[in-house]
Amino acid sequence: MKKKWIMLLVVSMLAVLLAACGNDSEGADSSQKDDTTLEDLESYLLDEGVLSGEKTDADAELMRAEAGIKYADCGVEIYEYDKNSDTYDSLATGASIGFDNAGPFSAKAVNGKYVLIATGEVSQELVDAFKNFNR
Repeated sequence: MKKKWIMLLVVSMLAVLLAACGNDSEGADSSQKDDTTLEDLESYLLDEGVLSGEKTDADAELMRAEAGIKYADCGVEIYEYDKNSDTYDSLATGASIGFDNAGPFSAKAVNGKYVLIATGEVSQELVDAFKNFNR
């Protein structure tokens, strides 16, 4: 009987330790990525030297995004999405979307809540830097 209680205690402690470890690593990664802003991403890409030209505001409302920027010289638009939105789900899974006689659009790359859309020729260095942001 004593062995059963000891075994139950050991198994319970292992279950608690494993559950705690899993939650900490996931929570730290996702909260870190969600604390960033579109401006943080833009600054990172500018510092990496992969964005150039004049920045203009992209039509985030048309794309059903929270915010957006456009660099026509680099052929990209970058949007920040609510990760729970249907539009984000479509783009993140590789589907093309279109709105109000605009589109179709598809994501060139997705990084957390950010989506990179190519409107022209996009350098691989830009795509790689976008994917490596905040990792």
